[in-house]
Amino acid sequence: MALEFRGDAREYFRIWAANLCLTLLTFGIFSAWAKVRKKRYFYSNTVLDGTPFQYLGQPAPILKGRVIAAALFLVYYGSSNIFTSLMPYILAVGLIVAPWVVARSVAFNARNSAYRNITFSFDGNYQSALLTIYAWASSRRS
Repeated sequence: MALEFRGDAREYFRIWAANLCLTLLTFGIFSAWAKVRKKRYFYSNTVLDGTPFQYLGQPAPILKGRVIAAALFLVYYGSSNIFTSLMPYILAVGLIVAPWVVARSVAFNARNSAYRNITFSFDGNYQSALLTIYAWASSRRS
Protein backbone atom coordinates (compact mmCIF):
# COMPACT_ATOMS: atom_id res chain seq x y z
CA MET A 1 0.00 0.00 0.00
CA ALA A 2 2.12 2.87 -1.30
CA LEU A 3 1.23 6.51 -1.68
CA GLU A 4 2.29 7.75 -5.11
CA PHE A 5 2.13 11.06 -6.97
CA ARG A 6 1.75 10.78 -10.74
CA GLY A 7 1.64 14.44 -11.69
CA ASP A 8 3.67 16.12 -14.39
CA ALA A 9 5.43 19.48 -13.96
CA ARG A 10 4.54 20.66 -17.48
CA GLU A 11 0.88 19.82 -17.05
CA TYR A 12 0.73 21.59 -13.68
CA PHE A 13 2.58 24.61 -15.09
CA ARG A 14 -0.15 25.02 -17.73
CA ILE A 15 -2.83 24.89 -15.03
CA TRP A 16 -0.89 27.32 -12.85
CA ALA A 17 -0.29 29.78 -15.71
CA ALA A 18 -3.93 29.75 -16.78
CA ASN A 19 -5.07 30.16 -13.17
CA LEU A 20 -2.70 33.09 -12.65
CA CYS A 21 -3.75 34.87 -15.85
CA LEU A 22 -7.46 34.42 -15.18
CA THR A 23 -7.09 35.48 -11.55
CA LEU A 24 -5.27 38.66 -12.57
CA LEU A 25 -7.77 39.43 -15.37
CA THR A 26 -10.72 39.06 -12.99
CA PHE A 27 -9.05 41.00 -10.15
CA GLY A 28 -8.92 37.91 -7.94
CA ILE A 29 -12.46 36.62 -8.44
CA PHE A 30 -11.27 33.57 -10.40
CA SER A 31 -8.97 32.57 -7.53
CA ALA A 32 -11.70 30.36 -6.03
CA TRP A 33 -11.99 28.44 -9.30
CA ALA A 34 -8.20 28.32 -9.53
CA LYS A 35 -8.00 26.75 -6.07
CA VAL A 36 -10.50 24.06 -7.06
CA ARG A 37 -8.63 23.33 -10.31
CA LYS A 38 -5.31 23.07 -8.47
CA LYS A 39 -6.67 20.82 -5.71
CA ARG A 40 -8.42 18.57 -8.23
CA TYR A 41 -5.18 18.21 -10.16
CA PHE A 42 -3.13 17.31 -7.07
CA TYR A 43 -5.78 15.02 -5.59
CA SER A 44 -6.41 13.15 -8.85
CA ASN A 45 -2.69 12.58 -9.29
CA THR A 46 -2.18 11.33 -5.73
CA VAL A 47 -2.79 7.60 -5.74
CA LEU A 48 -3.06 5.22 -2.79
CA ASP A 49 -3.28 1.50 -3.50
CA GLY A 50 -4.08 2.19 -7.16
CA THR A 51 -6.97 4.59 -6.45
CA PRO A 52 -6.70 8.39 -6.76
CA PHE A 53 -8.07 10.83 -4.23
CA GLN A 54 -10.89 13.18 -5.18
CA TYR A 55 -11.51 16.82 -4.42
CA LEU A 56 -15.23 17.55 -4.36
CA GLY A 57 -15.17 21.24 -3.41
CA GLN A 58 -17.04 23.86 -5.40
CA PRO A 59 -15.76 27.38 -6.12
CA ALA A 60 -18.85 29.29 -4.87
CA PRO A 61 -18.41 28.54 -1.13
CA ILE A 62 -14.69 29.31 -1.41
CA LEU A 63 -15.48 32.64 -3.10
CA LYS A 64 -18.07 33.43 -0.42
CA GLY A 65 -15.49 32.77 2.30
CA ARG A 66 -12.97 34.99 0.57
CA VAL A 67 -15.48 37.82 0.24
CA ILE A 68 -16.20 37.56 3.98
CA ALA A 69 -12.46 37.52 4.72
CA ALA A 70 -11.95 40.61 2.54
CA ALA A 71 -14.76 42.41 4.37
CA LEU A 72 -13.22 41.51 7.74
CA PHE A 73 -9.85 42.75 6.52
CA LEU A 74 -11.44 46.08 5.56
CA VAL A 75 -12.89 46.35 9.07
CA TYR A 76 -9.44 45.63 10.51
CA TYR A 77 -7.82 48.16 8.16
CA GLY A 78 -10.41 50.79 9.02
CA SER A 79 -9.92 50.22 12.74
CA SER A 80 -6.15 50.42 12.50
CA ASN A 81 -5.99 53.51 10.29
CA ILE A 82 -9.22 55.47 10.71
CA PHE A 83 -10.96 54.45 13.94
CA THR A 84 -7.92 53.61 16.02
CA SER A 85 -9.89 53.53 19.28
CA LEU A 86 -11.69 50.39 18.00
CA MET A 87 -8.47 48.48 17.36
CA PRO A 88 -8.27 46.64 20.72
CA TYR A 89 -11.85 45.42 20.32
CA ILE A 90 -11.27 44.28 16.75
CA LEU A 91 -8.16 42.36 17.83
CA ALA A 92 -10.04 40.75 20.73
CA VAL A 93 -12.83 39.62 18.40
CA GLY A 94 -10.21 38.33 15.96
CA LEU A 95 -8.52 36.26 18.67
CA ILE A 96 -11.87 34.78 19.67
CA VAL A 97 -13.01 34.05 16.10
CA ALA A 98 -9.68 32.63 14.80
CA PRO A 99 -10.06 29.11 16.27
CA TRP A 100 -13.58 28.84 14.82
CA VAL A 101 -12.29 29.84 11.38
CA VAL A 102 -9.47 27.28 11.57
CA ALA A 103 -11.83 24.48 12.68
CA ARG A 104 -14.36 25.29 9.94
CA SER A 105 -11.61 25.45 7.32
CA VAL A 106 -10.24 22.03 8.25
CA ALA A 107 -13.77 20.59 8.33
CA PHE A 108 -14.47 22.05 4.86
CA ASN A 109 -11.30 20.50 3.43
CA ALA A 110 -12.05 17.12 5.02
CA ARG A 111 -15.67 17.12 3.86
CA ASN A 112 -14.59 17.92 0.29
CA SER A 113 -11.79 15.33 0.13
CA ALA A 114 -12.62 11.76 -0.78
CA TYR A 115 -10.94 8.41 -1.28
CA ARG A 116 -12.90 5.65 -3.00
CA ASN A 117 -16.01 7.87 -2.84
CA ILE A 118 -15.82 8.12 0.94
CA THR A 119 -15.34 11.63 2.30
CA PHE A 120 -13.16 12.35 5.29
CA SER A 121 -14.53 13.81 8.49
CA PHE A 122 -13.15 16.19 11.05
CA ASP A 123 -14.40 15.99 14.62
CA GLY A 124 -12.55 19.04 15.91
CA ASN A 125 -14.53 21.76 17.58
CA TYR A 126 -14.00 25.32 18.75
CA GLN A 127 -12.61 24.31 22.14
CA SER A 128 -10.01 21.91 20.73
CA ALA A 129 -8.99 24.47 18.10
CA LEU A 130 -8.70 27.13 20.81
CA LEU A 131 -6.47 24.91 22.93
CA THR A 132 -4.38 23.85 19.96
CA ILE A 133 -3.77 27.37 18.71
CA TYR A 134 -3.24 29.22 21.97
CA ALA A 135 -2.14 26.65 24.55
CA TRP A 136 0.13 24.74 22.17
CA ALA A 137 1.63 27.94 20.77
CA SER A 138 2.40 29.29 24.23
CA SER A 139 3.96 25.99 25.35
CA ARG A 140 6.23 25.96 22.28
CA ARG A 141 7.81 29.29 23.25
CA SER A 142 9.21 27.90 26.50
